[in-house]
Amino acid sequence: SYPGCGEKVVGSNWCKAHQPKARTDYRRGSAARRGYDGVWQKVSRQYLAIHPLCEECERMGRVVPAVLVHHIKPLCDGGERLSYSNLRALCEICHDEAHKQLNTRFGNG
Repeated sequence: SYPGCGEKVVGSNWCKAHQPKARTDYRRGSAARRGYDGVWQKVSRQYLAIHPLCEECERMGRVVPAVLVHHIKPLCDGGERLSYSNLRALCEICHDEAHKQLNTRFGNG
């Protein structure tokens, strides 16, 4: 089901490499309960329209489309949820790396 992936699978629509991530982490609650509601979706779309390239990749001299908006200061640390000054447009790889660094910082990784 992933565009361009030729992997054949039985009993699923996705190969292991492209299986969608779970949308709800039951320990943290739903995305909406964590502040990623309709208002957030609108702000995120607007931010990506202004910043269509991954800001981290750009910093490294690479041109990669941004697909996610990341909070620089996590909401759980008091980061401002809707303030552009607390947001970064990132590609999926840079977003995953940012979260790995956060998990390491908090002893979860």
